[in-house]
Amino acid sequence: MGGNISWLGTPRLLRTHYEKAGLTSGFKILDAQDQFRIDKSKFPIRKVQWFINNQKDEGIRVQDVDPGYNYFIKKSLEVFELYETHYQANDLIDFAPIEIIRLEQNYRSTANILNASNALIAHNANRMGKSLWTDAGNGELIDVYEAQTETDEVDYVTSSIQKLITDGASPSDCSILYRSNAQSRIFKEALIKYNIPYIIYGSLRFFEHSEIKDALGYLRLIENSADNVAFERVVNFQTRSIGNATVEKIRTFTQDNHTSLFQAAIQISSTLPTLAANVLNGFTNLIEQMTDDTKHLDLSEKVANLLNTSGLMMHYSNDKTDKAGSKKENLEELITAAQPYNHTTMNKIAR
Repeated sequence: MGGNISWLGTPRLLRTHYEKAGLTSGFKILDAQDQFRIDKSKFPIRKVQWFINNQKDEGIRVQDVDPGYNYFIKKSLEVFELYETHYQANDLIDFAPIEIIRLEQNYRSTANILNASNALIAHNANRMGKSLWTDAGNGELIDVYEAQTETDEVDYVTSSIQKLITDGASPSDCSILYRSNAQSRIFKEALIKYNIPYIIYGSLRFFEHSEIKDALGYLRLIENSADNVAFERVVNFQTRSIGNATVEKIRTFTQDNHTSLFQAAIQISSTLPTLAANVLNGFTNLIEQMTDDTKHLDLSEKVANLLNTSGLMMHYSNDKTDKAGSKKENLEELITAAQPYNHTTMNKIAR
């Protein structure tokens, strides 16, 4: 951590006990982008940031490092010292794990559930070691149902809940823990089917995820090129180097000529500098290509095609911030969600 902080904490914990960390009540928390604005040197910013964070991860202070004859380390230590001085002077803090504290006692689940969980988790070699335990007793044995499909799985779960409710249980006594956020959609549809009230905790609703909105933006645009909202969402995503100035010219042409953003993009491309024109033409050609390639496909096939052709699937598969891979899973689930609908139905919905 920056400044004189040498223990792991959360923002809420630090807000409560700020004085024990040598902070004032108004301390600020910086993210990685804020760090870039602080650390300036002739070396690549990320390389220097990596060096500083590595020292903090190991609990090493500036005075504990011997640079020897390594010029990079010597200069990085100078930045590190300025970095800590700046943090202390401005009452700032950032986070880097130093001490690992395992919270292993569980107060809600029974021993049978925890033992089964521990046995499964032990197979994950990439997970930090932890063994949950409880003094709540063994509890009931676990029932295992091997479903053949995701629909079979969801029907079993929701029908089991329905039976419990029929036998006198309250819906609030039941909970569903699913493997990934992508499953929220099909469980939601099944619960509606069984008329079971539900609340989703800790996650966006399926169609509110940004990657789903991106995919639907492409889908809407290839179904209706006059959809200006869809155009605005995907024209520069993934980044195509279509600058704000170019987009503003498209908007102005649209307003002056009472046309769509997509048609405006096609018409003004010849007036742009060569690089900007090539990039913009590449985008409009992509949309036209996907429109032609998918016009006779069913909805799920259309979605699968646009995810691959647009590069969305590859983009989110390579997203380093999505360590759990949930964004890619959500896009795959979108293909599944589209399967019950035929092309005619999709046209009515999209338009």
